Amino acid sequence: MVDRDTAGDGHAAPGMRRNRFVALALAIAALALALRLLYVFGAKVEQPIAGDANQYVLYAWNLVHDGTFSASLPSAGPVVPDNMRGPGYPFVLAAAMRLCGHSDLALREVAGGRVALVPVDAAWMYAVYAWQAFLGAMTVLLVIAIARRWLGRGAALGCGVLVALWPHLISFAGVLLSETVFGFVIALAMWLLVLLEEHRRAWLAVCTGLAFAVAWLVNPVIAVFPLLAAMALLLRGKAVVAIIVLASFAVAPAGWAWRNAAAGHLHGSYQRAAQNFVQGSWPEFLDAFNARHNQPLAAALVGAEQDEERVFIANPRDGMAAVLARMRAQPARYALWYLAQKPYLLWDWSVRVGWGDVYFLVTPDSPFTRIPVLRWMKQGFAVANPAFFLLGAIATLVLGWRFVRHPRNVPFAEGMAALLLIYLTAVHTVLQAEPRYSVPYRPEQMLMVVTALVWLARKARWPRPAHSQAIAADGAPGDVGPQDRGA
Repeated sequence: MVDRDTAGDGHAAPGMRRNRFVALALAIAALALALRLLYVFGAKVEQPIAGDANQYVLYAWNLVHDGTFSASLPSAGPVVPDNMRGPGYPFVLAAAMRLCGHSDLALREVAGGRVALVPVDAAWMYAVYAWQAFLGAMTVLLVIAIARRWLGRGAALGCGVLVALWPHLISFAGVLLSETVFGFVIALAMWLLVLLEEHRRAWLAVCTGLAFAVAWLVNPVIAVFPLLAAMALLLRGKAVVAIIVLASFAVAPAGWAWRNAAAGHLHGSYQRAAQNFVQGSWPEFLDAFNARHNQPLAAALVGAEQDEERVFIANPRDGMAAVLARMRAQPARYALWYLAQKPYLLWDWSVRVGWGDVYFLVTPDSPFTRIPVLRWMKQGFAVANPAFFLLGAIATLVLGWRFVRHPRNVPFAEGMAALLLIYLTAVHTVLQAEPRYSVPYRPEQMLMVVTALVWLARKARWPRPAHSQAIAADGAPGDVGPQDRGA
């Protein structure tokens, strides 16, 4: 017996068998895993620990060797605790160091007279890469499961294919940054939230809250979204589970605040937020930062930004006054920056603070350069990225508006996915935006892209030619006949 699928509008349509759908979903996840393993073990990078990865590795190293959450350099004096970054991803790295048993780091000179961290034994790094490849494949399954709540099976599988093949999601599995882990935990939390809305179980509410708590520990940018999720549950008459979600989520921020207070009221997290806000308020900052060693004007602009940053950290009121004074001098320019350029920059293609394209690290040789089909695939996605942005933005804004106005009339999973993207885009627009930061959110963007494509496909089939319209049993001309409903 063939199962009936849904056409994305609530109507039944001839569909694939359930067991075939499950088999295809697993095959897509297996493809995602294979591509990620191919990349992480096949790409050649010049320096695996660079940029922000330095801090994550140092946090992990100090956790393993000193039991302190700190970014202090090895053998550089006392280990000083801080909270510049969330503890979630460093704990992943520390676990790999513990399990592999080879976590020693060395400081070695690299090109330009700089000093870089180098692993004495890279076994723990490759364990992390393999784990991230696995989490990337699991993210594909979660996206398919979420999409299935409002899309047909074919469209849900299409979402999975896009996530499996998206080049940034492949390349970032081979980087010691939190993007892959954060993307997986967000997808897991969203899937649990959808299940919770459907089944209203206390244990599901606890799991949902804890999943958002883990996401917060990896990246605090998610901080306010659990409150929005609880409000959405409340509007659907699920007050008890909404409270449980918030209480479970609060475990992480409360525990981390207690740790910080016990360590002496650390202020690293505020400094990082202030830094992101000030840097993000300069439209030219990312380009100037990359060119600061070669161009005097770029170095001067970075210096001016750093001066403003120091003022903001020392005195937020004076710092905000300086930022606003700069904006008032060119209001049209900054309005365009915040309303259009910066949101698009978040979802643009080429990584700005990094090597560029889909690479954070300098990667002279990778499967994307060696294997023609992967090179063509990456180029195709790059060309299509503006269209993906437009389709995803339209679906996100339309669904978000509908969900806010009539929360009971929009499928919960669909509405929450749109709300998540609106929230995350808004946060990065206020703070700092660049394509690297959107990598964890590409799966949810693909949900909206496919949703928009389903809408377009439906519009293309309507109105039907007059000779194909049938008079339904109730006598109303133009109603959809049984053949269109999959009967």
